[in-house]
Amino acid sequence: MPHQDPDADGVPNLLEYALATDPAAPSATPLVTSTSILNSNSHLTVRYTRHRPDLDYTVEASSNLLTWTAIATNSGPLAAETTVTDPVPLTDSPRRFLRLRVSER
Repeated sequence: MPHQDPDADGVPNLLEYALATDPAAPSATPLVTSTSILNSNSHLTVRYTRHRPDLDYTVEASSNLLTWTAIATNSGPLAAETTVTDPVPLTDSPRRFLRLRVSER
């Protein structure tokens, strides 16, 4: 049932559990308060809080949305906001994307 979305807000249960949002309460933008992507010194940055010790939180980067490379896994301590910076500057690759992938252990 981790991929179900009973509140039909487009966010599966596993991600709602991982980011400590309520899977029974629909929200148009639950990820905005839990994660954000910022351009800082020509590098993309993703910020999130790792709430669950039983899950793996992996930040992945891509230049084409087809091939993804893990740049950090389980960064930072539990229950603390974590910032992961893409090692590839936008000056080297003007098309960069970051995503947070959550998986069960």
